[in-house]
Amino acid sequence: MQPHIKNLLAKINIFRFGFWAATIFILVATLMPLDGIESPITFDFIDKVIHLLIFLVLAVLFKLSYPKIKYYNAILVLSFYGLAIEILQQILPTGRSFDLYDWIFDILGVLIGITLTKFIFKKLKS
Repeated sequence: MQPHIKNLLAKINIFRFGFWAATIFILVATLMPLDGIESPITFDFIDKVIHLLIFLVLAVLFKLSYPKIKYYNAILVLSFYGLAIEILQQILPTGRSFDLYDWIFDILGVLIGITLTKFIFKKLKS
């Protein structure tokens, strides 16, 4: 195998580890009970900003990990992941509930992250 292909595969494996670690961390963090947990940063809509940023990073890691997956499929997969989290928050006895706006900001983060990676890939090709 040629060295540049080995380097590319090694980078993809690092991104995949990061993606799956982030995916698991997000799932655990979002399903933990909120009892006694307070954010050190507080302002209106901090929760929505966090959702947007987390899913933006997740989308970038996803596309860097799986570059052959089409953009619209990545958007669908990650959007449904955000929806699944919201549904689980409603079903499980964690003191959390489904929040449509959280899911909307998850989707916005995914769209921004996918757009960002599309731009990065386009720049790398030129």
